[in-house]
Amino acid sequence: MLSPHIVSALLAQREADLERRAELARLRHPEPEPEPVTSPTGSRRTARHRGRRRHLRLV
Repeated sequence: MLSPHIVSALLAQREADLERRAELARLRHPEPEPEPVTSPTGSRRTARHRGRRRHLRLV
């Protein structure tokens, strides 16, 4: 069985590797700019979801 300090060192190394990989992925694929906000009055999808939520609350 591995000693606790070896296990903690391996865990720290793994976490550092995951953070490095996440940072490289962010650099390779930057997040797109958020789309401009549109008014909800013209959105049929919003109204449809709103109706479903109302139904679920009544049940």
